[in-house]
Amino acid sequence: MDKRVKWGIIILIVVGLTGLGLYRFLPRKHDSQANEAPVATSSQQSRRVLNVDAVVVREQTLIDDYATKSRLMPDEEVDLSFQTSGLITNIYFTEGTYVKKRTTTGQG
Repeated sequence: MDKRVKWGIIILIVVGLTGLGLYRFLPRKHDSQANEAPVATSSQQSRRVLNVDAVVVREQTLIDDYATKSRLMPDEEVDLSFQTSGLITNIYFTEGTYVKKRTTTGQG
């Protein structure tokens, strides 16, 4: 296929799409007549029923608490390492009690 033929097809497609786009926005006679609402007579207005949805607004307190069941997962992990190697044979304090820094047990 020649370059001129390809460009001719492309130009025809672009012009056709542009023309369709412009044609869509042109005013039509039947659209203007459809937009006009029919005039109701007084007998028709008295028989019309107007449906209305309403909600009674009352004062109430807002609560921002949400109760959910969940599990917390740590974002980071830490590996503990000790400065000396050895085996722990006994612990000389009760679990949950306070121990001061550099406290010794007297067990040399």
